Amino acid sequence: MIATRADLDTFSQWHAAFLGERKDWRYYEIVNDTLHDFDYRYLALNGAIQPFFILDQDLTAGAGGPDS
Repeated sequence: MIATRADLDTFSQWHAAFLGERKDWRYYEIVNDTLHDFDYRYLALNGAIQPFFILDQDLTAGAGGPDS
């Protein structure tokens, strides 16, 4: 399941997902709040939660024409 930050409030595992790690759930919420150029989502499968982001980017925009 793909979840947003608002969806994570319904997951009881969210606050325990990175417990004991240097970057726990608070870090990922701060990143989610500050990365406005990215579409930030969370993959939730079988109680595990993995943050990821999507950037819509045109890779050919700077390629130039055939004579460059």
